[in-house]
Amino acid sequence: MGPVHDKVIAHCRAVIDNPNLILSLDASYMTGSMDGKIWELPDAFYAVHALAPGLPHLHGAMVAFFEGALETWLHFTIEYQPDGPIASASVAERHQAYMRSTNDNNEGGLSGKCVTTRHASNMTLKAHNARAMYRKNNIARFIHKTLTLTD
Repeated sequence: MGPVHDKVIAHCRAVIDNPNLILSLDASYMTGSMDGKIWELPDAFYAVHALAPGLPHLHGAMVAFFEGALETWLHFTIEYQPDGPIASASVAERHQAYMRSTNDNNEGGLSGKCVTTRHASNMTLKAHNARAMYRKNNIARFIHKTLTLTD
């Protein structure tokens, strides 16, 4: 993530030095967005530009916002620097400190519920949870290994 962090930090500094990258009348996603891609919410960009003449402190507020963002990014990315604790950790230390980078396990559960609801809209939450636990805990293997037909 180091290169992405560097881009965010550079973008914050660029806007602090020149808020017109976003606020000038001829600003666009090419000058104002960090990745040079079209705005995700162009209506918001145009709404701010329409309101800008009545907002005398907009430039100052924009600079203050990006200064705060830059300070926060610098604070949270210290550990990722080339000489930081993550880069200098041994392979064993990295293995010991491993954690998932996202909360996909929980998001996957919610997504699974959404898919189940689409396919079986009348299924109760209790039935869904039982089915999910059956799969997650591999209960079929336990049943085949432990139980007999009479059970």
